[in-house]
Amino acid sequence: MNKEKIKNAFQDLIFRLRDAEKGYLEIERATSNLIVKKWLKQYAQERHQMRKVLESKIIELGGNPKVQTTFLGDLHG
Repeated sequence: MNKEKIKNAFQDLIFRLRDAEKGYLEIERATSNLIVKKWLKQYAQERHQMRKVLESKIIELGGNPKVQTTFLGDLHG
């Protein structure tokens, strides 16, 4: 697999992880259940950490990661 395909695959995952992170945080803000809030915050943080790892991998491959959400992710917000 060449570097461009790898960078593109990582970028796709970054978009999906950012959308998921944003979604979990939106739901977390909307709920009053403390157990659910904690769970959602943890899931958002996990997605954030995964995204940071992939961003660093793209940089290692000579790329410049994009971190914005996708159009579909923005529709949910």
